[in-house]
This record gives sequence, C-alpha cells and structure tokens, in this order.
Amino acid sequence: MDQERTPVKPMNLETDGVDARSGNKDWTETAAQHIWKHDKATPAEVKFMTERGGVSDSQQADSIKAQIARTASDPEAALLKAVHDNRVVGFADMHVRQGPYFQFLIDELPKLKAAGVTDIALEIPQTWQRDIENLTPESRREMGSRLTDGQSLLDVVDAAKKAGLTVSAVDEYYTGPGDNIFSRDRTMADNVEQILQDPNKKVLYFVGAEHLANGFRRNTVTPTTAQRLHDDNVSVDTFYQQIPSLPDGMVKSTRDLTRPVSVGTKETDLLGSVRTTGFGQPPYGNFDNVIFYPLHYKMDGCESELKQFGDAPSAALKSTVENNRVILLGEMQRTDPENPESEHRKLFSQLIPELQKSGLTDLALNIPASYQGQLDHYVQNGLPAGPLDLPEPLGGNHNENFKSVLEAAIKSGLKLHAVGQEITASTQLKLVIDGLAKNLEIISQNNEGGKTLLWSQELFVAKFFPGQSEVSISHTLNNDGIATTAIADFSQDFDKFSPGPISQLLKEPVAVKPEQTSRLKTILNNQYMQMDRFDQVIVYPSE
Repeated sequence: MDQERTPVKPMNLETDGVDARSGNKDWTETAAQHIWKHDKATPAEVKFMTERGGVSDSQQADSIKAQIARTASDPEAALLKAVHDNRVVGFADMHVRQGPYFQFLIDELPKLKAAGVTDIALEIPQTWQRDIENLTPESRREMGSRLTDGQSLLDVVDAAKKAGLTVSAVDEYYTGPGDNIFSRDRTMADNVEQILQDPNKKVLYFVGAEHLANGFRRNTVTPTTAQRLHDDNVSVDTFYQQIPSLPDGMVKSTRDLTRPVSVGTKETDLLGSVRTTGFGQPPYGNFDNVIFYPLHYKMDGCESELKQFGDAPSAALKSTVENNRVILLGEMQRTDPENPESEHRKLFSQLIPELQKSGLTDLALNIPASYQGQLDHYVQNGLPAGPLDLPEPLGGNHNENFKSVLEAAIKSGLKLHAVGQEITASTQLKLVIDGLAKNLEIISQNNEGGKTLLWSQELFVAKFFPGQSEVSISHTLNNDGIATTAIADFSQDFDKFSPGPISQLLKEPVAVKPEQTSRLKTILNNQYMQMDRFDQVIVYPSE
C-alpha cells in the first residue's frame, strides 16, 4: 500500500462555501416545508410502523416525522461535516445491489477527497488487495460473482481510484455471512487503525451496517468495528442508509419523502429507538446519522424505461404464444410464506382462455411425474372442494392458491402434464433442467403444432450465467429447433427484503423485454436474479 502521499488540506466548511446545517447554496428552504408529501402519518403508515415496533400510536408517528423534518439536513453537507470533524467516517453498505446509496457515494467521492479523505477501506478480503490494485476482466468477473454486492461494489472501487483515493481491502476471507464475525470486526478495526498511523490520513470506511453499530454485536456479544475504534480513541462518525426496500420501522413513512435527507439520531430522541432491519434489528440510535432515501431516488431511468418498453401483459403473452412452441413461465418464490396471494397466478388464470385461442394446448407443471395420475383425475372429475393432492409448484403447502390456474386450464381444454422430478438437497441443478427440457421436447414431438406452457420456479427456467447459456431449458430446446422463450414474474413489495423499488413505480402490470433496456435489465428481484436472465419479465405493482 502506498503510504507516501501529499497531505490533503481538509475543507473548511465555513470558508469553502458549504454550510454544515443548510448543506449548500441550493438548500435554501427549511426541510420541514418540503421533505414530506404528507406531514401527518397516514393510517397505513401508523399500522405498518406499529407492527414493526416503530411507534405505539399515530401521535408518536406524527412526532417522529416532525422531528425528522425539523432536524433534516442535506446528506452531502452532513457527510462533509463528518469528514471535517473525524478521522473515520463509517458509511453503511446495506448489501443491496443497485441500492441508491451506491450512486450517492460514487457522486460524493471527489468532494470527500477534497474535504480530506485519503483512503477508502472496504469490506473485501485482504487477500484480494493485489486484484483491487490491478483489476483485470478476469478478476472483475471473479470478484463480482463472489462479493455480496457484485458489480455495485466494483463501481465504487473504480470511482474511488478515479477520485485519487487509496483503496484498501481490510477484511478477512470468509465463506459465509456468519463466518469469523468476532475476528473480522477485530481485523478490520486493526487494519483501519494501521492506515491511521499516518497522521495525515482520513478514512472513509464502507462496510456492512452491523459492523458500524455502536456497542456489541447481538450474535457474538463482542464489540463491532466502530466500537473497537471508539475504544481506541479514534474519532468516528457513522451513517446508516435507510432505503425504500428495507422492511424496517420507518420504511412506510420514508417512501413518502421528496428528497434524500440526513438526520442525526441524537437530535431525534424518538427515532433513536425505532428498529432497523438486519440481524437483531439494532435501533437507529446505534448509529450517529441516518440517510433516508425517497422511493424514486435515482430511479428515473428505470421509470422511463418501463414507460418506453412496457407492454400490456395480455398482448405480450398472446404474441409470445403465437411465436413459440414452448413458453417457460417462471414464478418468483414468495418471500412471505404466510401470504401466498399471487398476482401472477391471478393474471394467468384470467388470460388462459385467450392464450388457448392463440394456440396454447398444453400446461406442464414442474412437479414430480408420479402425480400425473392425480392430474388426469382432476381433468376427468374436476377439482376438489378442499386442498389439492399435489405438491405446490413453488414448494410449501400453499397450493390452494394454484387452484384458479388449474381450473382455468381444465375449462379451456388444455392437456396437463407433470414433468418434474423429486428434488433433494443432493440433486444436481443441471440434471433437473436437462430432465425438464427432455420432457418438454417429448410433449412437443407428440403434439405437432401444439404449444406448451411450463409453470415452474423461475430458478429452473432462467438463462443462467453469461457465457454459459447451455445451462438452460431454452438453450437446449432452441438448439433442437423448438422455438422457446423464458418469462418471469417480477415484484418487489416494499415490506420484503428486496433490492429495489421498481414495482412501486407502477399502477398496472407491464411486460418488458429486458434486452431492450439498459437499466432495467440489471435490476434484481427478491431472489437476486437479474431481469436479463429472462427473455421477458412481467412486473407487478406493489403497495
């Protein structure tokens, strides 16, 4: 690591034109007048915040919103002031790819450099330091697939280098999220302090939020990295990131913001006790500052692409059936097992009669072939009044919700097929995919001119890895001359842990071909699968 650096003169917040409270020349009006679309908490906000342990009643919810409005400042100014006053500024990474804080941080890095930051310390294993200093296409692919944040974190590395910061990997190597937690906090604190041996150094520490919470980790009862630095008399200021897709106590309210704001938790006594997300749900008060991001922050490109390339699902699906022999329909695994309601199933149960008129003849289910007799029984005798004697296509026991799809298929005269296999923990994914492709090919050969829709978890119908398209049903069938397309549903309810608020931009479902887009295609669903793993995606609105 290069220790020979010309000392950087810290920015003077008063003489260099940035006011610590108002933020900058554009922050001219009080935040209280403009940050909320609704100054008072709505009944839906109060209900959600109460369920999440955020408040006890509407009066407290209103008080929290008022405190935030009264104390809110420009996030850029708050960050620059923290750099001015401290040797380490901890900036939380929520480990959500495409999280809005990534772009905010990238935009701020040149200004942080001018304000005195010399180094950025990252939650990356030290063994990758050489790769960071000399990134090659090969090392980018390896690190992008291994790091939780993938390309988003590499974008920060690139921007930090461009800004002239020294980039340091300060973590230990680990194989899973819970590995080496105690020693990792200690190692990262030691490595940050090693950088600070040079009195001219200031460090921006970009790391998972739990490493920045003041006090002790709840899973190991040992000091966090931030606490270890505090204990060693290192001045540290920390920033938690609250974003629209994290299911913490404030998300229902902060989605309503009109701009990002930074709030000091010591100035907002009520906010300090509200629970955040993550392991143990530490309260906001365990961090010095919170940056709240509104719903549409940095999402303009996605919204315009949805409008430009989005089509009505009915028209898009009818065209897909007309132009393909096999349609691979992937359903997103629900993140809330207690709520099996699926807009995807509701839409398709309504569209199946129209799709049948467009040529659809067969419905194949990714359930073990041993259930074919039961499907034949339902075709002959109708569906039972009680639960289906079938495994749920997505796993679990919520197949009652699938009855509407089967009922529509039977009424439309579609042939039903069980084409999957029993899956255990040792089952190889490629064998499952090859088996599904073979069975779909047999159906197509036996039904010349027919068209088959496979209903499955999206995992099994995706075009998996760039450069490895042979690990997919569509690759196999297309190579055998059977025109095939892969479709997935896509929704990101705000109260689920999901990487982005795309579905909150919509009022009606839209069908999009990811390959036509530049931004949407890289957005992930709640199973961390990019849109461009599918030929077409149906995006459903959420609350």
